[in-house]
Amino acid sequence: MPFFSSSSPFDQDVEKATSELNTEEDWALLLDICDKVKQSQTGSKDCLRSIVKRMNHRVPHVSMQALTLLDACANNCGRNFHIEISSRDFVSELKSLHSKVLKITFSTCCIVKLIWLDAVYISVWHHCYRLIR
Repeated sequence: MPFFSSSSPFDQDVEKATSELNTEEDWALLLDICDKVKQSQTGSKDCLRSIVKRMNHRVPHVSMQALTLLDACANNCGRNFHIEISSRDFVSELKSLHSKVLKITFSTCCIVKLIWLDAVYISVWHHCYRLIR
């Protein structure tokens, strides 16, 4: 998808946080990324673009770290980030990613996200879940 293939100012930080060489999550770096997202008007969109690129990585460990970063951003970056992850572009990207990974991983991600999403956005995730069943 063209939206998620372009470069972003968050690429370097996200790549460091989701490096293949990481043996555990660097929560200081994850929270620093969250702080940077909140400081910029386009931070949510730019950071999500970088995270999606790492979710599509060929190494499963990197993809899982990207999901951890996605969760950290969703919990710490506020409503603007929630709006971005509820966008059609992101949902479509998750659907295409689903065809490449295990159904269980994506379903678990959807269930976790339902916990913190506002009621307005729950319908998007429910629709997404129904599409992949």
